[in-house]
Amino acid sequence: MESNSLLLRSVIRSYLNEADAYTKKFGKRFNQSAEVESYVGVVENQIVKYAVRMTDTPKLGVNPGYSYNNPRGIYAYPLNASNFDQLVNDSLPFVSDAANFVIFEIRNTEKWLDVGSKTKHKDWKDVCNIMFQYTKNAYNKEILFQDVLDEAQKGLHWSISNGAKIYDFGHALTKFFPESKMPSIWQSILLNAGFEGVYDPGQGVLHDSVPAQLVALKLSAIKQINMYDTKVFRKGTTPVENHAKNINREYTKEDIKKMSYEQKYQIIVTNKIARLNNLLLLAKDKDEKVRNLLAGSDKVTPEIFEILANDSSARVKIRVIMNPKVPKDIILKLMEEFVGGNIDQKRFLARFSKTPVSILEKLENDPDCERDLASNPNSSAGFLLKASKSKDAYTRIDVANNENAPLEVLRALAADENEFVRKYAQQTLDKLSL
Repeated sequence: MESNSLLLRSVIRSYLNEADAYTKKFGKRFNQSAEVESYVGVVENQIVKYAVRMTDTPKLGVNPGYSYNNPRGIYAYPLNASNFDQLVNDSLPFVSDAANFVIFEIRNTEKWLDVGSKTKHKDWKDVCNIMFQYTKNAYNKEILFQDVLDEAQKGLHWSISNGAKIYDFGHALTKFFPESKMPSIWQSILLNAGFEGVYDPGQGVLHDSVPAQLVALKLSAIKQINMYDTKVFRKGTTPVENHAKNINREYTKEDIKKMSYEQKYQIIVTNKIARLNNLLLLAKDKDEKVRNLLAGSDKVTPEIFEILANDSSARVKIRVIMNPKVPKDIILKLMEEFVGGNIDQKRFLARFSKTPVSILEKLENDPDCERDLASNPNSSAGFLLKASKSKDAYTRIDVANNENAPLEVLRALAADENEFVRKYAQQTLDKLSL
């Protein structure tokens, strides 16, 4: 009895010590779950008004050394109910158990690019033109608007929303610069277009594997509400039930139906082990985002690839083709299907760098695929020779940029009547001579 009493006093003393340390650090009471919950799910202009960002340093700012292939800025999770649950459970994707987390407010949601809304940014073409003119003038680049637009349309996000079109157009513009400069230039382009941040409610435009995410492009676009000690906050907050972290459990079809997207995400991505039966159920999930996520996973087995290869979504099938673990027979089956598919499916094959010559040759007489084939390193020498004589200057430019084009073709294009064709052909020849 006495030992139990000593244990209880030890636990209480530990709790009080942590509470005291928390009070000294933040000047606030120990258990602040109710305070944080008050910011959850607040929406303004279809955008979640508050966000959470985990950090080891007790400050908030734009990292000048940011090197990822995304706009430079302050990345965070929209503070919706599911992300709050994951914050409590230490299951936010790609975030280590950082010492602190920050809650911040978006100051002016009207100035944010929303890449998920179907109803916003109807002036996307005008915005793209502003971005194009700024890039051309600010960085003294000889580029063509149609070239950038064509490059942007190759992305998987183009059909999602007008905001996604603007975002992908910005990405296409940055491809004219060294990789190390892309994040800061992309940030600059979006800021000049009038955007202070980018908001993705769950379409996976900012990051394929983290559908709901946002980025503030400058510090003044947000206002820090408070910073919390992660460890102490979780001890003072009742964790929500989260069955998906139990990797040994085999779920029923009804269990899967009741799960949130975030729980399904954990089964596919976060858990290092996943039971085959659970993945087989998720391969038939009604949410296309879940099936798309699974199609790109390294946990996928041949049985699951077979299911996903027959998916109703072309986007899912594309992710299957792009997965390095997919069996060759399934790849070829899907590619043969795409050859007789719609324009988007054929154009994907025509530009995909791993499409074999045997498939590309079946698209050579399709005018919709001419430009994509002209830029594909696997296209046949015969086709590239033919494309180099196309009446379309953009097609000749694509051949001129193709380092696998025959030297005699590149030399002929270096004397082309079009100055841009000549320029790019000579640049390619110079690269090959190094």
